[in-house]
Amino acid sequence: MHKNVVYNYTAESTDPDNDPITYTITWGDGTPHISYSRTSAEPVIASHSWEEQGEYTITVQTSDGQNYSISTSLLVYVDRHNCGSIGYLIDENSDGIYDVFYDYGTDTENPLGRQGEQYIIDSDGDGFSNYLFNPAGGQLTPYDSMMPAADFAQFILLFILLLIGGLMIMILIFLQKRKKQT
Repeated sequence: MHKNVVYNYTAESTDPDNDPITYTITWGDGTPHISYSRTSAEPVIASHSWEEQGEYTITVQTSDGQNYSISTSLLVYVDRHNCGSIGYLIDENSDGIYDVFYDYGTDTENPLGRQGEQYIIDSDGDGFSNYLFNPAGGQLTPYDSMMPAADFAQFILLFILLLIGGLMIMILIFLQKRKKQT
């Protein structure tokens, strides 16, 4: 979900006595609640947009004005993606790409890296990445920024090539010295 985009929500309730139902909806962002009156089982469609990124709880309270009242809630994230117990990603400009990571433990925002569709998270702000997060599947994986797994094979290949190159130079030097001796 993105800020400044209107989203529609539908609520429906039935009353065993077919009394009219009053729906009261709060959006969790401080805006005034709204109320609707409907007949039993007649749905309400309410629209709302949020002006700031964040975590909001939509609450719908229904009452028949007589004996029955019930409440239910829905948690929504606006330009934010929860990363388990460590924090959340923030899309600061609503472009669909997360820009920073908020860390619950340090109460700080840290820049994010990208690896394909995944985000590289420095959860503690020490300059070393600790996690790789895939928003599509919600997977949070430990990540070693000193030697990422994807770069390890490249490191080994480069090491072998340098080793072979060094050996070739040593052989050429040996052959040059041997040639001078004869």
